Amino acid sequence: MVAAKDAPKNYSDLLEPKWKGQILMDSTDYDWFGTLVTVWGKEKAVQYMQRLARQEPKWRRGHGLTAQLVGAGETALAWAYSFRIERMKRDGAPVEWVDTFDPIIVTISGMALSAKATNPNAAKLLINFATSKKGQEMVREMRRIPARSDIKPFAAKMDQSKLKLKAVPKEVYLGMDDYAREFRKIFGL
Repeated sequence: MVAAKDAPKNYSDLLEPKWKGQILMDSTDYDWFGTLVTVWGKEKAVQYMQRLARQEPKWRRGHGLTAQLVGAGETALAWAYSFRIERMKRDGAPVEWVDTFDPIIVTISGMALSAKATNPNAAKLLINFATSKKGQEMVREMRRIPARSDIKPFAAKMDQSKLKLKAVPKEVYLGMDDYAREFRKIFGL
């Protein structure tokens, strides 16, 4: 639906009149909002979100769903995870993701071992395997993003060293209720 030359390249491009009513967003992207507040400062982030709200985005719950709806041609643009778009591309869907936004907000999934684990040595073995080169190759084969820098992603475009990534900071998670409240207020949700 959008030619590569016409695709938005950065956040400000999304404010162009041609995208009004064409953007699909997850209604719970509070961590994205909170991270932009930490990167840009509260005033700039809130002003941007207010302008984005005037673009009349469409709302759904879940980045998998937003990706599928773009692939089905229901809307021109959506916030979605890059790995989902890459999976869909491999399956023949006419979709692409933009890698030029600064920052691209990422969430990091972790592993932990309980202090009172029933089988702590088995858990340690699992963690060691999951973080090993072989384990991370398996993560890549599931078309997810490997954590290790010595494992190339399944799509060259997903090379983390070439993207302007910003992980959601701890303070955003600690203040998530406040970010959620403000996000819902800005967008009228």
